[in-house]
Amino acid sequence: MTKKYELLRAEPVNAQRHFQSEKEDSIRTKFDRDRDRILYSKEFRRLEGKTQVFINGFDDHIRNRLTHTLEVSQISQSITDYFGFNRTLAESISLGHDVGHTPFGHVGERVLNFFTNNCDQYKDFMIDSKNERGFKHNWQGIKVVSTLEKISPDYKGLNLTDYTLWGILHHSSLKYPNCKHHLNGNCIYRHDGNSCHLQNTEFSLTHYNRYKSVLNNNSWTFEALIVNNSDEIAQRHHDIEDGLVAGILNQGELVDIFRNLFNQKLTRGQKIKLNHMKESENQSFVIHDLRSLILSFYSSNLISNTEGNINELLNKFNIKSPEDFETGKNEIANQTDISKIVTYADDFIEKDKEFQGYLYNRILNSHLAQTMDGKASYILRNLIQAYLSNPKQLPDGTVKTLMQNYLSEREYSKLTNNKSNKLAICIMRDNISELHNISDNNFKTALMRTITDFIAGMTDKFALSQYRMLYGSENYWLK
Repeated sequence: MTKKYELLRAEPVNAQRHFQSEKEDSIRTKFDRDRDRILYSKEFRRLEGKTQVFINGFDDHIRNRLTHTLEVSQISQSITDYFGFNRTLAESISLGHDVGHTPFGHVGERVLNFFTNNCDQYKDFMIDSKNERGFKHNWQGIKVVSTLEKISPDYKGLNLTDYTLWGILHHSSLKYPNCKHHLNGNCIYRHDGNSCHLQNTEFSLTHYNRYKSVLNNNSWTFEALIVNNSDEIAQRHHDIEDGLVAGILNQGELVDIFRNLFNQKLTRGQKIKLNHMKESENQSFVIHDLRSLILSFYSSNLISNTEGNINELLNKFNIKSPEDFETGKNEIANQTDISKIVTYADDFIEKDKEFQGYLYNRILNSHLAQTMDGKASYILRNLIQAYLSNPKQLPDGTVKTLMQNYLSEREYSKLTNNKSNKLAICIMRDNISELHNISDNNFKTALMRTITDFIAGMTDKFALSQYRMLYGSENYWLK
């Protein structure tokens, strides 16, 4: 690590909270508090029950969303330490980066995105306003920590700093690629011959615009850029490990593919290790050695190329002190593609794309993964159908949230004033029944967004239990 890189270290004093009236802690920094608030949040705890690739519970040694998060944290802190950046901020962003994820992994994200972009038709239910459409897990993560998690009557959400929020949002792309189910103006996703309603085949994410008001060109950090890459490194190595454990990947084929792709980048020692791995019959040792090699190989290549990029940045913007960097962040963001500062060399990126494609085809396109995804998609779509058909099937807390989303603050207060919580909920359910029978686009939107948030927060197990309760024969309401 070179001292000059410490000039680019994120300092808590420069970070801003949305609700500035909150008193600071005398012991912990702002980033310490960000990390702790995420760590103790309900949404963070639920990550343990959410799918990474294979449905939670398939195998005790397969990753879930929480163990993935912890691995991202470890990788990002190691790289951050090398440069002398802020370890606590990297940890905070890492722990929070996936709190917006759905049950059943990316298939859950796709279902909710199609639902909130009106691609799945449920009778006459649709989000009429273009300002309320879309779902993506990194954007949902910002919504979770900004509003859905509640820890104080004085402000909404966790009131995290803009540095942590920027990192959570930018750990993944800010928009989807154009819809692949578009052919000559028609939607082939539904196979109903209807024309595609998406503008330029782009999925909308406009619902989330309100949650980025605290972010600006000074909110980005090198720590956030490192977390973004650490997420990819973690995915690469645990896809390999989980694929071997699940019996989907062939050990010899995997080693050959990796060695052939990265032959020019591998050291002599790494090539020898790969030869031993190919011939070994002890999968436990192979998994450990592969994990170690992949983490070291990707991290060292990332660090090496990033050092050169940072040196160029320091010279280009004449950064000689932390103050120079802090006052120049806005200019750097305007003149530079900051996403390409912490990154690999171009030839490494091309080889990694090929390797990623191999893993995608062998793992995500496998019969095992596809049957899991198919079942997950079926369960979530049926949950949506049930809640839309009869919103009174939503739990009490979600009914309360629905009415808060639909009514103004004054109307909601009038509804609940001088009533016990139980009585107020029963009255709300009666109101929902009336609203459900009339054509009110605002209510439909509020209902669809409430259902989306409710499902997004579920663990795999809870989603399955809700499905069985609504569609199964067991008497789930009997204790």
